[in-house]
Amino acid sequence: EDHRYEISVEVTDESRRTILGSGQVLVARKPFSVTTWADRGHYEVGQPIEIGVRAMTLDQKGVKGTGRASLLKLGYNENGEPKETEVAGQDITTDDDGQAKVKFSATEAGQYRVSAKVKDAKGREQEGGVFFVIRGGANDGRDYRFAQIELVPEKAEYAPGEDVKLLINTERADSTVFFYIKPSAGIAPRPQVLKLAGKSSTQTITVALGDMPNFFVEAFTVSDGKVHSAMREIAVPPAKRVLNMEVLADAEKYKPRAKAKLKIKLTDTDGKAFIGSTVVTVYDKSLEYISGGSNVPKIADYFWKWRRQHNQGSQTNLGALFQSLNIPSDKPGWQALGVFGDLTADFSVDEFSAKPRQAGMKDGAGRGAGFGGGRGYRSASNMALAADMDGAPEPIAATAAPAPPGAPMELSKSKADKNGAEGGAGEAPGQPVMIRTDFADSAYWTQALETNSDGLAEIEVPLPDNLTTWKIKAWAMGHGTKVGEAEAEIITSKDLIIRLQAPRFFVEKDEVTLSANVHNYLDAKKDVKVSLELEGTCLEAMPGQELTKTISLESKKEQRVDWRVKAAKEGTAIVRMKAITDADSDAMQMSYPVHVHGMLKTESWSAAIRPDGQEAKIAFTVPNERRPDQSRLEVRYSPSLATAMVDALPYLVDYPYGCTEQTLNRFVPAVIARKVLIDMGVDLAAVKEKRTNLNAQEIGDPQKRAEQWKELRWSDKNPVFDDTEHKTIVKVGLERITSMQNRDGGWGWFSGDREYSYPHTTAVVVHGLQVAKAADLAIVPGVLENGVAWLSGYEANEVRRIQRWREKDTPRDSKKQADNTDALVRMILADAGVKNDTMTDFLYRDRNDLSVYAKCVFGLALDTEKKTEKRDMLLQNVEQFLVQDDENQTARLDLRNGGYWWSWYGSEIEAHAFYLKLLARVKPKSAEASGLVKFLLNNRKNSTWWNSTRDTAYCIE
Repeated sequence: EDHRYEISVEVTDESRRTILGSGQVLVARKPFSVTTWADRGHYEVGQPIEIGVRAMTLDQKGVKGTGRASLLKLGYNENGEPKETEVAGQDITTDDDGQAKVKFSATEAGQYRVSAKVKDAKGREQEGGVFFVIRGGANDGRDYRFAQIELVPEKAEYAPGEDVKLLINTERADSTVFFYIKPSAGIAPRPQVLKLAGKSSTQTITVALGDMPNFFVEAFTVSDGKVHSAMREIAVPPAKRVLNMEVLADAEKYKPRAKAKLKIKLTDTDGKAFIGSTVVTVYDKSLEYISGGSNVPKIADYFWKWRRQHNQGSQTNLGALFQSLNIPSDKPGWQALGVFGDLTADFSVDEFSAKPRQAGMKDGAGRGAGFGGGRGYRSASNMALAADMDGAPEPIAATAAPAPPGAPMELSKSKADKNGAEGGAGEAPGQPVMIRTDFADSAYWTQALETNSDGLAEIEVPLPDNLTTWKIKAWAMGHGTKVGEAEAEIITSKDLIIRLQAPRFFVEKDEVTLSANVHNYLDAKKDVKVSLELEGTCLEAMPGQELTKTISLESKKEQRVDWRVKAAKEGTAIVRMKAITDADSDAMQMSYPVHVHGMLKTESWSAAIRPDGQEAKIAFTVPNERRPDQSRLEVRYSPSLATAMVDALPYLVDYPYGCTEQTLNRFVPAVIARKVLIDMGVDLAAVKEKRTNLNAQEIGDPQKRAEQWKELRWSDKNPVFDDTEHKTIVKVGLERITSMQNRDGGWGWFSGDREYSYPHTTAVVVHGLQVAKAADLAIVPGVLENGVAWLSGYEANEVRRIQRWREKDTPRDSKKQADNTDALVRMILADAGVKNDTMTDFLYRDRNDLSVYAKCVFGLALDTEKKTEKRDMLLQNVEQFLVQDDENQTARLDLRNGGYWWSWYGSEIEAHAFYLKLLARVKPKSAEASGLVKFLLNNRKNSTWWNSTRDTAYCIE
């Protein structure tokens, strides 16, 4: 009571575990609460009044106590203040659940309140109350006080055919009320306009069958310049929509392979036979122990445990916006009327615009007919359901009565014995033993079983060999979307049972124990002959043991018999066990896979012949325990990885180029590749006649590979081997690049008078032209020079921006350090012979903040300018990201992109390409360089090209 709590926890140190405990303490504002409710929303004079009372604590526990319930009539004094007069009272005592019932009589019309005061054992008292109206005579409620508008139904629930007596109250006497009956999903019908006499009126609404499970009523009125609305949900529980269903079996226990006769019985809520469609399934009950129960929800809940939805909405023309009316120029415009014509009479413009919605109206209104607003929505399933409901508009339900479970049937011993005889499982001594082999999880399923005019349907279920409990579940549906379900259980058993216990599978060389668990349910002790039979050669019994053993087994007891076996070879093993007595017998047979002692395994090795070498050796071990017919050695090789660069050229030629970069990338790589092959002394004409796919990842006959390669759609478009194609793309490409150059000497994405020159685009184009010129391609005079001049001016301006950063008052047009674009521009200008030691120093100072891509291009610039010491430092900075795979002879950069993947310097392929170019200058014969080549070639798309035209062009370069 003083809000102090003491919690004691004992912690032991036996296992040295960390223990975390948590608890919840509820602190209420009052010791308990009293809830009071009436059995009706309003009453007529002479009706009995039943009041419910419940006292409970914050954790929903009942409070036992005593108190008094008073019926108080509400009135008002001359000052308009409310006063209550007790007209009846009763002593009450709450039970262990905290509940009590009180009855009064409605003798006079008026407004009333029932007050219920309860005192607990500690003397603490709490009060609860409920208001209601008693109507009668000529009293129209003019002297009562209400909310601005109230909708009060007489009862909490209704049934189809009943009348809802809805009390409509307003605070303003003689109000006009717009009343909507049964709006749904935001759509309201045309309203009824009610003229109230006084403050209270009653409307009668007949409940139809289609109103289940609920419907709404809605109303609004205008009072004191404001719109007031109310909505009420009327519950119509669909109790008559749930069928009574029974599943009746002709026996409780069956022998294996017996036929169980099941009878399905359907009746409605009135007990009359019902014609409907049923679904029946019979399955092993043990499945529910695995799944945690049935995975099918209650059918009644699925169809009827849901409700119609309706949301109030409204719209008004007060907040509408209209376009201004244009007056012809030769006509006088609109003028304010009077001296104060530009002012409003009742409220200011600011006040109205700040409150566009009237008080009492809710936001989020939809658009639609009437005050209900909004357009409704009906799903396809709802519409189909509505069509099956005797014309009901929208069958949606609030609550559903639970489906009655199938009643267990009392079975006579004669019936059980009869079914056992039909099963053929009680063999007499000397007769063949029935071997149980048919084990199933599901015994029966039917999706369409109709009941007859008596509400009955019969089926015959052949039972498998399982000795288990079978679960029967059935569901039914009929006209009017009436649904039901039921379940029952039957058992298959024997008096003598043998259960085979073995692993789910075997592996060659396994030695395992097979067990037979024998159960004696006979009335007397029996000598049981238990035997093991192994069919085939997959399993072999261990030597020195008997496969047939005789045990003495007491009644209602069980015993296990074991045998040791060995998995000799792979295949399917058949295990059969028998238990035979003079009174009964049983046998089981199961099949088990025996897997090979081993696995499918592929081992891979890789090697490369260096330019200065003649051979490469790979050593490996061939396992002794293997299958020779499934073992093979496969050698894949490629004469040269470098020549595979020509595979990407048709992709670049065929690409639908249009922008500056794509145009450049179309012809410059072809020029590079052609020059390299010519310098190597390759006869291009001979290669064109006989060429094959040089993909190192493909194997097969070279002739067939050559034919496949010729069938590709790019085979006739490779400009390396076609002089005409080569000259065409070079000419067209150079003309287009030249025409795309802007007046200032730079390039943008596309050409045009208003095109803006970008440093990166200009750098890419100038670099491409430099590479093409080095490959002996004739460039139009002035094009390359103007591009270099634009980049030189750009770099000079960037140097000034970096220098201004250190000034006292930092200008807006300044930057803190050299960036990635500066590194790219510096490489290109260094190739053009333009020096700028200031920018070089800035880049070297800020190298740690450059991307790996930018470090590589800056390293190329330092190499061109013969600044070897700084170049080697840049190379060391890049090599810290190098990862080499000696087994596959590959090398790569672990870039760990720092959030700039979307930028040009975030391209991993381009970064690897420029790193390879740097290695080709500094370490041309290193393992890193050749490993990088192999890594790039192994990461092509379709073994041909890379991610984009620019990636592909740089890799070829």
